[in-house]
Amino acid sequence: PEVEQSIRDALTRVWSEMGVSPREADAHKGVLLELNLPRPLHWEVQIFGDGERVVHFAARDCSLQNQGYQKFIEMALHPQAIAREIAQLETPATTARIASLRRRQATLERICADALRLGTAVHLRGAATVEFLIDQQGEPYFLEVNPRIQVEHGVTEGIVCVRGHAISLVELQQRVAAGETLPFQQEDITFVGDAIEVRLN
Repeated sequence: PEVEQSIRDALTRVWSEMGVSPREADAHKGVLLELNLPRPLHWEVQIFGDGERVVHFAARDCSLQNQGYQKFIEMALHPQAIAREIAQLETPATTARIASLRRRQATLERICADALRLGTAVHLRGAATVEFLIDQQGEPYFLEVNPRIQVEHGVTEGIVCVRGHAISLVELQQRVAAGETLPFQQEDITFVGDAIEVRLN
């Protein structure tokens, strides 16, 4: 209630400067509110579709950036890696860390599911990266979609296996562009190990 009132007060001041009352405000005199997320994480989900089926190849953590403009380090991010870290920490002294990792794992699963829904809704054909900002409570916020292969796709390829074999996202993109369908489903994709890309600027 207190936060809602402060937002109402701020909007009333903005509308006043625009020369309208809150009752007169309509779609033509709207106000864009931006959410300030202090020190967010920046995660991106790699998805791929053939126009009918969409799959995800987990995510990348690209939170370390130069003032938010240039990614410096990209790390593979997948549920098995988080589960592995949790398993190594199963001691009473690390309860807080385990809880944090479980929140992280839940957020990762949520954004992967959200990315799949987005790709399915637009009948994605080819590669796309769905980007999110994650606040300090683990709440994800949609940022943007890059509907193309990205230079950091190698980070994803470093941890992905399809039916036990490595995959080339560039080759997959070419095959889909030539009219082929995805020869696998989400259940055929597994993740193992770690991968990291460091950019020298």
